Amino acid sequence: MAKRRTFGNTWWGKQWLDALSNVDFDNRLPRGRSYYNTGHVVSCEWISHEDRVEALVSGSAYYPYEIKIALPKWGREKEKLLLDAIAQNPSLVAELLEGTLSPSVADICQWLALELFPRSWREMRTSCSCPDSARICKHIAAVFYCMADHIDADPFLIFKLHGLDLQSELKNRGVDLKSATTARPLRLAELAAAATESRPDPVELDEPSALSELRSLPYATLEPLRETILSLFPESLPMPGGEAFRSDLRKLFTGVEKELRHRISYSDASDWLGYCLSSHLFQKKITVNESALASLSVSVKAVCDADEGLSAELAVRVRDTAGKARRLTLTDSSDIFEVLLTMPVVYAQESAPEVECWREITQLAARLLMNSAAVYIRAGISGTVRCK
Repeated sequence: MAKRRTFGNTWWGKQWLDALSNVDFDNRLPRGRSYYNTGHVVSCEWISHEDRVEALVSGSAYYPYEIKIALPKWGREKEKLLLDAIAQNPSLVAELLEGTLSPSVADICQWLALELFPRSWREMRTSCSCPDSARICKHIAAVFYCMADHIDADPFLIFKLHGLDLQSELKNRGVDLKSATTARPLRLAELAAAATESRPDPVELDEPSALSELRSLPYATLEPLRETILSLFPESLPMPGGEAFRSDLRKLFTGVEKELRHRISYSDASDWLGYCLSSHLFQKKITVNESALASLSVSVKAVCDADEGLSAELAVRVRDTAGKARRLTLTDSSDIFEVLLTMPVVYAQESAPEVECWREITQLAARLLMNSAAVYIRAGISGTVRCK
């Protein structure tokens, strides 16, 4: 049995068909789908100077029927607002430079009250030379499915239908999407697989052995990778503010290294309490002095999900200057990183195993960042250490 053909295989193509399905009160789309599947659409082209799609669909007549489809134009003022919003979003521009039109562009359109997809047949400019008096005939519906295929391949067509050539307009602002590379960088999982391909499978260790391995990591043998990493990037990017891209990236790497060198762990627990923990405690109106060290305890719960990423909670229990038991909970990743990074090694080794484990992982992350490398932590810790 032949596999049934699917349409709307990308986010944009699916949104196009979903929008049309929601306004298809006369059930014309299924007939159009059948027409398209059986090869009745002879041609379907974007006509740039008319800002519309023109197609030929064979039917009962000797000559194919002529179809024209377009969407309402937004006007230059609203187009400018959309282009401004896109150009001011670096992550969005980066995705565009990789050849990807992010669904978040549709969110911007919604925020600007721009109707990207039709909500009724009346919002569309359509015509067909067939004798059917219906506003949307089966020939037009067949072209809708053909357009879904085109939109899957080129989602920028949605904007062209409104009279906006998004790629050309962004190029006029210094963002040349067509000349940019579309090669996809390796994902973290792919990088990890490539880096460990020739290495033996990891050995499952018991808790003491795992902590011993973490304590003895040879940080001194780490090689500086800054210039190697920077050599992989272009000197500049074809976008506003990207003229000195590699130079700006070097400044960022240097700043991160300098900041981390000032934050490597304290050797004395009282200094750690006084200079690091106290600032967080003070924000919660918890006042402590050096005598609080005797009651101080730290616990960490963290889990890394493939979709949600790393989420962590660090809890500090301590008695304040009045002798009252208090608790401070940190969930911000930068705060947790700072507390673990500056934690004295002696205090960590006297704490619960999961605290020392995360303290050592944080130290490793800091050393890798100082060498302009990257770290990816995937683990689940809640009362016990799981080393994979």
